[in-house]
Amino acid sequence: MKTNTVLGAVLAASLCGAQTNDWENLSVNSINREPPRTFTVPLASVDAAFSDALEPESPYKLSLNGTWKISWA
Repeated sequence: MKTNTVLGAVLAASLCGAQTNDWENLSVNSINREPPRTFTVPLASVDAAFSDALEPESPYKLSLNGTWKISWA
């Protein structure tokens, strides 16, 4: 009976000192991630703020869609 107690104590001590990997640790939610934020575009008028459009037109928004010429140097 004494052998089981000593063996249990050694096993418990070794488990307490063992490190778990980040992907196995349930308390780790994210690593090297930017904090979440909202996407906002200033509107041109108060009427645009109260419109039903999901993305009202704004002169402060610039679309980057198109053909790009990239030069790798």
